[in-house]
Amino acid sequence: MSDALMHTIRQLYADVSSCAAGGVNLDMLREFVGAEHVVMTRVRGDMPDWRACGHFGPVDGHVELAQWMTLADHEALASRSVPGRPLRTSAFLSASQMRRSSLYQDVLRPLNGGLAALVYSRNATGWTGISYCRSLARGHDFDNEELAAIQALAPHIDNIEAVQARLQQAQVQADAAHDMLHLATQAIILLDAGARPVFLNRSAERLLAAAGDGLRLDARGIRARTAPDDRRLQHAIRTALRLSPESRGPLQREDLGSALPLTVHRPPPRRPWILSVVPASCLSARAMQGGAQVAVLIHNPDDAGLISASRLMDAYGLTRREAQLSALLGQGEDLAAAAARLALSAGTARQYLKQIFRKVGVQRQAELVRVLIGSFPRA
Repeated sequence: MSDALMHTIRQLYADVSSCAAGGVNLDMLREFVGAEHVVMTRVRGDMPDWRACGHFGPVDGHVELAQWMTLADHEALASRSVPGRPLRTSAFLSASQMRRSSLYQDVLRPLNGGLAALVYSRNATGWTGISYCRSLARGHDFDNEELAAIQALAPHIDNIEAVQARLQQAQVQADAAHDMLHLATQAIILLDAGARPVFLNRSAERLLAAAGDGLRLDARGIRARTAPDDRRLQHAIRTALRLSPESRGPLQREDLGSALPLTVHRPPPRRPWILSVVPASCLSARAMQGGAQVAVLIHNPDDAGLISASRLMDAYGLTRREAQLSALLGQGEDLAAAAARLALSAGTARQYLKQIFRKVGVQRQAELVRVLIGSFPRA
């Protein structure tokens, strides 16, 4: 295999994920083979479509496709030819036949076309053909060595088209998952495996644009305003990454508690934000197809109002004092501050907290906050 062929194959695979045209890079094929232009034709059932390299120029796709399908019986050629083995149009269309066609006169001649090497592949739903085109006027047909190079490319082109189709389907699914996240009133930020943001829902965009005094978000990641809060946040993100289905990293039992909701303080008199940092798969497996590994959910007490103590009493059988303490904890207060606001001693507050844990069915304060945020966001 020549160095030029190996280089082209490597470049085609490297280009697959970024090819905006939705498949193999036809301009790269044109340059490698030394063609004037390259056209790909697909037929899925009764639905034909085509696309061309950048050198093909502006054309009326539907008209030219109909003419091209009429000029050469591609259906018959695709069914009778050996998949992946190229053939020359000069073998079944004479130069005079080509020159008399309206496609040649209107489109191919101005584009220096008229001679082509065709290669087909078939699957359960239809067939795909690639046409490498050269100038009929110059009479430089494809030789055997060039046909051999085109044949060597054929299986890689089929693979790339299949990979691109799967990538496009995955993107459609990820977009659908993101559309659902946009509907959520909860502010949600998705991070990739490098803890870089890959998605903000509309609630998160509004929240960060309006506030921005407790959290900082840029292309590198999300940061808390104060150093202690930021250390806890970054640890929670790392833990969530290790909890992700894509990860095989070690996880310690003590990490589980730190992955639960945490407080991010803001300058007084604004109340803290409460963050839940979890694997993105907890929200949507499809969201992970967009590269997301971690979800950061932000609860802003300034917008959400007070948690209803009476609703906590009714839901979990808490006493009034226990419900009041729970409501303050859910709004971002630490235990000492909440106890001071209720005129409770530290020891009494800890006893209340133990009873709250038992009644709510949690074991840690962070777990309690998560339940409160999720279940009772408003008064």
